Order: sequence, then C-alpha cells, then structure tokens
Amino acid sequence: GTLERATFRSEIAQNGTIQFDILEAADGTEVPATDHGTKDSSVTLADDTTLQIDLSSMTTGTNALTKGNLYLFKITTPSASYDTNVTIVYKWDITS
Repeated sequence: GTLERATFRSEIAQNGTIQFDILEAADGTEVPATDHGTKDSSVTLADDTTLQIDLSSMTTGTNALTKGNLYLFKITTPSASYDTNVTIVYKWDITS
C-alpha cells in the first residue's frame, strides 16, 4: 500500500517547515526507528486552517508500505501546535 496524503490543522499558526516522517521497525525490534520516508512542506499557515500534505512524492525515501511491517508517523511543526487534528489517507491493494 501507499500513504496518499495527510491533513494537518492546529489552533496555532505555523510559519516554517512542517516535516512528516515515516519510521519503520526493523525485523526483531519493537520500536520504529529506521527512516522510511520524509516529506518537508514549507508553510505560512494561519491558525485553524487545514493543510493537505501530498505524500505521492517524498523529500526522501518512499511512501510505500509493506503489509505486516510496523510503522510510526511523526509530524514536526515549526512551533508548538497545541490542539491538533491529523488525518492520514492510505491506499491498499487488497488483491494480494
């Protein structure tokens, strides 16, 4: 499958780079710590305004996910975001 996009909305304005990271756990480990993909988005975003992050092209790595692997998704913002809503859209191939 793939991660198609993420939406981000916070009660605090953001000005700078929002970084969306995909981390993956290596076999034999329980903690996702291996960089799998990163998407950097430069923003000037007013408070309570939704940002859509297109993950079809990543800054580094890939948005492709493998069935059975353990992933962690992390968003780093330019300033404290306080109340935050995030939605992640996946696309799965259910034929295999």
